[in-house]
Amino acid sequence: MTDMLRIEPVKPSQRHRALGFIAAGAPLDRPGKARAEALTRAVESSNVKATRVWWARKWRRCLAAAAVLESSGRAGTLMFSPLWAPGVDAEVLVSVIRAVSRDALAGGLALIQTIHHSSSEPEIDAVHAAGYHHLADMSYLRLRLPSSPPTWDDANLTWYDYDQLSQEELGRLIEATYEGTQDCPELCGTREIGDVIASHKNTGVFCPQTWWTVKRDGEPAGCILVNESRDRRDAQVVYIGVVPTCRRAGIGRAMLRRAQAASIQKGLKAMTLAADTMNDRAMGLYRSEGFAETDRKAAYVMLRGDM
Repeated sequence: MTDMLRIEPVKPSQRHRALGFIAAGAPLDRPGKARAEALTRAVESSNVKATRVWWARKWRRCLAAAAVLESSGRAGTLMFSPLWAPGVDAEVLVSVIRAVSRDALAGGLALIQTIHHSSSEPEIDAVHAAGYHHLADMSYLRLRLPSSPPTWDDANLTWYDYDQLSQEELGRLIEATYEGTQDCPELCGTREIGDVIASHKNTGVFCPQTWWTVKRDGEPAGCILVNESRDRRDAQVVYIGVVPTCRRAGIGRAMLRRAQAASIQKGLKAMTLAADTMNDRAMGLYRSEGFAETDRKAAYVMLRGDM
């Protein structure tokens, strides 16, 4: 790289051009323009609080671009120019990814994630070279909801929705479910619990009436937080967890079935969730409840402590 190469934040007046380069490189053909417009809409969505966009240019020609979309809860999502797109320089792209990621973390984010199919080796090599590391292989699961609500045994369980529990109580319960978890354990403790709750609220459409906590014999046992998809067709399980002393007692199944029943009453068509493939107990539960895998991807992360 020579002195003519500049890696820098994108000015507001040039953001649309940079987003186009992230979507499809340059020059943009008709499909590329459509991808650029779709990306612009995503960046402008209500789920995105702010966007940092950086690019590398030699004279007036763009060689690479990347963006971090910041959401609630001090978390961000990395997007960058596809290596198959025309005009993208793989070596320069690594430097741009590193620059925008460090800028976002220095600006207050606690973590940035990026998700790719395991077959996307060039992209994975690029994020790894920029300082990201493998977090987990994620299984994306979907359950087609039946017409009749399932049953569950809750004789010893007491249920509370979001409005019946203080933020402090909810936070303590979620943190208790992290003990010994097999679901992305590296992320435990990387953010304040208030940030974690904010991120969960920001996934899909927040539905406080289907954010349940459950007690068994009067003691906190677990929680399941269910939102709706943006198109209001599906239920999304954004988090489910059971405290260590209550595991293997059917509480996870009871929570899933209560969520299914409520989703059916709403007229929703399916329930979705994502799970760490290393979480054997959870994966077994989901399969036994009829969830089927629709996709599998590898999650990579850069934490503030990695800088």
